[in-house]
Amino acid sequence: MTHSNSDELFYPEHPSSASLSILKKRDRCRYGDMPCDTTLMDNLFSNISGLYAMGVVVFGCVIPIADIFSEEPQAFLFEGFYVYIYVFSIAFLVYAYVYLLQNRNLRQKRRRKHGGGSSAIESHVTLKRKYSFDGSRTYHTGSFYLRLGAVGFGIGSMIQNGLHFGEFFDADLFSSCNTVLHGIKPLLALCFTFIQLYFIFLNSKMCIHRYRTLARFGIMHMIATNLCVWLENIVGETMREIEIITKKDQPLNQTNIVADIKNSTDTYKEPCRTSTLMKGVVEMSSPYLYPCSIEYSLISAGVLYVMWRNIGKRGITQDQVERDIEAKSKAQRINVDCSSSSKGLFLGIFVLVATVISMITFFVLIDSEAYIDTAVKLEHLTEVAIFVVTSISVILAFHRMQYLKFDFEKEVDLEESLLFLSLGGVYLFGFFSIVAASLSKESNGLLIVLSSVLGMFQASLQTVFLLNGLRRSAWKRDDEKEKPGREFVTFLLMCNIALWGIDTFEVQRSLANPVQLDFYGEVAWTILNHISVPLNIFYRFHSTVCLSNIWKNAWKRKVPLI
Repeated sequence: MTHSNSDELFYPEHPSSASLSILKKRDRCRYGDMPCDTTLMDNLFSNISGLYAMGVVVFGCVIPIADIFSEEPQAFLFEGFYVYIYVFSIAFLVYAYVYLLQNRNLRQKRRRKHGGGSSAIESHVTLKRKYSFDGSRTYHTGSFYLRLGAVGFGIGSMIQNGLHFGEFFDADLFSSCNTVLHGIKPLLALCFTFIQLYFIFLNSKMCIHRYRTLARFGIMHMIATNLCVWLENIVGETMREIEIITKKDQPLNQTNIVADIKNSTDTYKEPCRTSTLMKGVVEMSSPYLYPCSIEYSLISAGVLYVMWRNIGKRGITQDQVERDIEAKSKAQRINVDCSSSSKGLFLGIFVLVATVISMITFFVLIDSEAYIDTAVKLEHLTEVAIFVVTSISVILAFHRMQYLKFDFEKEVDLEESLLFLSLGGVYLFGFFSIVAASLSKESNGLLIVLSSVLGMFQASLQTVFLLNGLRRSAWKRDDEKEKPGREFVTFLLMCNIALWGIDTFEVQRSLANPVQLDFYGEVAWTILNHISVPLNIFYRFHSTVCLSNIWKNAWKRKVPLI
């Protein structure tokens, strides 16, 4: 059996002994005159595709940094790289839609015409399929709420790309600073974001079987593309804010390296710095849109990585997926049961309203130089209060939910990875703030230390609770009826929304961190801030997603499928 035929193999969930012997024979290939094992070849190409993605990501890290220090515009190199990664990612997505997914609608129409076909034959016969689906009862590719969040962040990312495309037309079209590649790049980015969003939202559980090597390189290229977009946004937004800072006539506390960065921004493509209407719109909206691109890229890369691991994995067919969904809908009615949530909901609404009032007051005070210190105190006092009540709520939720069933076999790979990645941003921001506040003589130093310590403690405690709660389910009918601990989960969900708002609209502003700004210098703190805060924001969003899953599933008893 040739390698191409083995690529077309679909593995049933319960193959017979005769089928297993056929599988063993088919899992052989020939490479020239030498026999080979498809498992070894798959492993080899998996490693090569991973190395390829690593090379693209490292180069994607070098490109935006090198662009900063380039004395003249080099669009062919700097913009051309992004055109390359977008084009090949879009090409693979088109291949996936046209070749892999083209028969889905045809099969559905044929099944309706013939009354559904024989499920007995399908479940015991080895089929040559292009793909199947991961039928495991896990959160391998993320929950519906995570993918729904990806839709929201994807919309923000597409708006950002659309504004950059408009900026291209608003600038001088005959300038060396504004080449065709500057217009093609945001247009391709917008198309890639939209097509990829549709792909991962509907097909995240796909297990590809045909042309697995092509699939491995294609998906790894898409992962690298998302990480390159993430890096570009961090570097680009950091430099944008540094340019704003360097226009001020304020002394900078900076090292030689930071001074070099400042000098590079002072002389960097000076003829290209022209003010236009769209450029002003981009600069005003960028602080709020660039976190969307970063968070969308992180979610997409995580989902795609799980899809890459699932290539060639045994799965179930589209027909079986639809039958399972139908069986589940018959076995248990899907409805929104808000019982045992009212207290937590209304207390959470109270915290959310108080946070919004605090944020409005903060924005009024921060614009007045005489009240900057008061605004900073208000911000940190609000955070301290929320961290204290949420830490207590997590402990109480742990206590109330300890008797629920714990599923040791349930895997939450993607949720766990995203939680730990974003938790690193919480630690990074917290430790940098603690060091600066401890060595500062400012009056707010002690308050900043307290806020940072409580923030890291609350995030750590909450992360342990989330990973534990995602594996919980009702053991007895009384648990399903009484829902112990659900009011605390509801309260935590609302509080994390409030903290997400604080991190998004307050913390990322440089003036909100004057102690850190004075200690590290404006340029250095801007760089540190733009690395850690987007991850901090993502942690609060992803915590909300995990809490939503716990709220929905933890107090349901598992009903066997009919």
